[in-house]
Amino acid sequence: MTRQKTASSVGRFDRGGRVAYGAHHAEDRIMKMLNQSSQMPGRGAVCPDVSLRFPFVRPRLPALDEVEREFARSRQSNFYSNFGPASLHFERLLEVAFFPGLSAVACANCTVGLSAALIALRVEGPVLYPAFTFPATASAIRGAGLKAVIGDVDPVTGVLDPQMADDLIVRHGVGAVIAVRPYGIWSDLNALGEVCRRHGVPLIIDNAAGIGVDRSVVERFSVSGALELFSLHATKPFGVGEGGVALVPPAHQHNVRSALNFGLWSLGDLQPGDGLNGKMDELTASMAIAVFHRLAPRLRDRREMAARYNVLAHAAGLETFVALGDEELSPWQCFALRLPEGRDVEHVVRLCRESGLLVRRYYYPTVALGLGGESVPNARALSARALCLPVYDGEDAAGVDDIWRIFTAALAAAS
Repeated sequence: MTRQKTASSVGRFDRGGRVAYGAHHAEDRIMKMLNQSSQMPGRGAVCPDVSLRFPFVRPRLPALDEVEREFARSRQSNFYSNFGPASLHFERLLEVAFFPGLSAVACANCTVGLSAALIALRVEGPVLYPAFTFPATASAIRGAGLKAVIGDVDPVTGVLDPQMADDLIVRHGVGAVIAVRPYGIWSDLNALGEVCRRHGVPLIIDNAAGIGVDRSVVERFSVSGALELFSLHATKPFGVGEGGVALVPPAHQHNVRSALNFGLWSLGDLQPGDGLNGKMDELTASMAIAVFHRLAPRLRDRREMAARYNVLAHAAGLETFVALGDEELSPWQCFALRLPEGRDVEHVVRLCRESGLLVRRYYYPTVALGLGGESVPNARALSARALCLPVYDGEDAAGVDDIWRIFTAALAAAS
């Protein structure tokens, strides 16, 4: 009888049915292929290259014993999900520290939080969002079962253009607008908020990298009535692995919770099934609490590093996304620059990597999903020129200057 050739967890079979190579060889090949494919423009490596002196991110999670101390409240109550004690405690910490007068709702990640916000607001009709963003914004719209309309952005800030939004809302019967704060930089969105109020459509803000700024910044730049979403991904300044937070007016918090729990929440008024599974589990919430208690000095380090970059960039005549002295407007996941026109950005990226520095193109390429084929020249121009330098907590001044030296040498060589 001929041996049946089947897949196996220990490898593949050759023609005689023998194992051709073991699982570890298969995994090596898969990871090699994935990492090779990840070097395409705009993609990050699947596995971080630890050989680089200056990787793009240096995630710093707390020790497990710190997490376990926070997890004790969940063990004691035998409550591990569904807005348990750690999750609720984490939300209260955020409200007191950062979000006065608003409600925080923890969720599994920022993307599912955006989808839940659209569901909680009972949005019907397409959703307008900017072309200059990470693909997760578009994914969230699809996750809520809605179609999208794409809009252009301000050529300097990268924020959705209010005048274009005004036109597109009418032309496409837009049911909601998602604005993006590029790179987690807080800026004035009140003109866009006024456009949304005039047309009676809700505004949701994707501020994935923006959690951690001083509460005075939140008070200054929050848009009345808007829902704002943040990411706690390991690459973010407030990183826990995977996680997110919805910042919402108190009147919306119960429907957001319901939308994150299949539409099941006694204080909300959604119907069962009007939602998805997007809750933050208690172990992640415990990790988030442990990170919170160590956050202040880490954010201070990041602001200082960004301020040093900003001084160096302005001295070199390079364009940045914040004015000198305004570094408090972001917790600084990365530091974005607009390279001079005509520079080979991919060449700069390669030369930096050869010298031990990983820089990234955010947001590149522009997101193309949307109705109407709208022209987005500003987003395309920003995407073609934007390049991001790493920002760390704990880096000394000499390290920052070395990063800048490597970057400027690569920029000069690519001219």
